[in-house]
Amino acid sequence: MTSIVRYLSTGELPSEPLKARKLRVVAARYTLVGGELYKRGISSPLLKCLTPEQAHYVLREIHEGICGTHSGGRTLAAKVIRTGYYWPTITIDCMKFTQQCKPCQQHDHRFNEFLEGLQIKHRVTSVEHPQSNGQAEASNKVILKELKRRLGQAKGEWPDHLHEILWAYRCTPQSSTRETPFRLAYGTDAMIPVEVGEPSLRRQQFTEETNVEALNVELDLIEEARDRAVINMEACRTRVSRKHRTKIKPREFQPGDLVSRVVGEARRDRTQGKLAPNWDGPFQVRHNLNNGAYKLEELSGKIVPRTWNVTHLKHYFS
Repeated sequence: MTSIVRYLSTGELPSEPLKARKLRVVAARYTLVGGELYKRGISSPLLKCLTPEQAHYVLREIHEGICGTHSGGRTLAAKVIRTGYYWPTITIDCMKFTQQCKPCQQHDHRFNEFLEGLQIKHRVTSVEHPQSNGQAEASNKVILKELKRRLGQAKGEWPDHLHEILWAYRCTPQSSTRETPFRLAYGTDAMIPVEVGEPSLRRQQFTEETNVEALNVELDLIEEARDRAVINMEACRTRVSRKHRTKIKPREFQPGDLVSRVVGEARRDRTQGKLAPNWDGPFQVRHNLNNGAYKLEELSGKIVPRTWNVTHLKHYFS
């Protein structure tokens, strides 16, 4: 990035012709605005280029801040791009960041995804309104998962955090519609706190007069965005169904690997109810019995009783 900034500001090129030509080709995708480097994007006109320190702040704020939903690596990367930021290793950094997030590892829950793959409708409804499952139930699943990750052991504090989680959910692009619920309701994306802490392009160029006019234009175009979201939802359902029909790659662990173990009903803390963690650990694989079963031990070396099937284990990343 430094060489690109130097070339755009002073025209300085490397002495080697091949490197100079490569730099000119790459620099054509960038521009300087107010002394800041921006990349010309496809989904967004300009993406602000960040240093490693700035990138870490943005990842932390978007993933676990007031508008964070502890989303997966690909969703986190998409949200970073949508917010208006860029750096060369954004995809890899997002994957590593989410893998090393301890709340995400403890509360991974894929039961409903499994049911969707088998085209089984999971109906959890009240007696008074048996038809009210659908999207409300799917949204509640996401909100419940985020409550688990954010609260830790303080389960009784969930009312104090609910408004933050709802705001984060409404500002996160959904994989089914490719839009945020906020934009589908109001015609534009909300400005989230990270854009104030690390000013984005629209934050730096914001003016009250042009903002009102732009909002009115967006409201005139919102119906088209909503129709496109419906089409994306149907395409997403088709992709999910096709994906779950493919052969599942089996998991295998080797002695010394760190794993998380599913929390069974017998070990679940009854006082925490639905907010109890789904996984505990980490544990270390002691023996691979070569039949899908493993012997585990705690990090202190204490052997965990009985064998554990691979379906009850997953990799623990630290």
